Amino acid sequence: MSTKLVLLVGLGGGLGSAFRFILCLLFSNSLPWVTLSINITGGFLIGILATWIESIEYPDYWRAFWMVGFCGGFTTFSAFGYDFFNFFRNEQLGLSIIYIFLSIAGTLSAVFLGHRLVS
Repeated sequence: MSTKLVLLVGLGGGLGSAFRFILCLLFSNSLPWVTLSINITGGFLIGILATWIESIEYPDYWRAFWMVGFCGGFTTFSAFGYDFFNFFRNEQLGLSIIYIFLSIAGTLSAVFLGHRLVS
């Protein structure tokens, strides 16, 4: 295991997490929909990055920083689980189903669209 790769993942993850935190503060009135937006945006970004990184020199460094680090820190699937739990706990079954569908379909679609945009 390369120490440089581990440091790149940590740096990218820290920046991604900080960026997510700032967005959550800015749009705190929009929770949990800001989480949904972050997951979809992160899916789109990782689709772009995955395709772009395959074509460059030193792909392991770029992948470690951007895909594993930044996107891993930025996207919030654990927060997704918590947001779903809150809908469910508050007996908002319809909203919980819509939220699950939009989170999964939106993020997967964004990954595909990001890939298509770059390729």
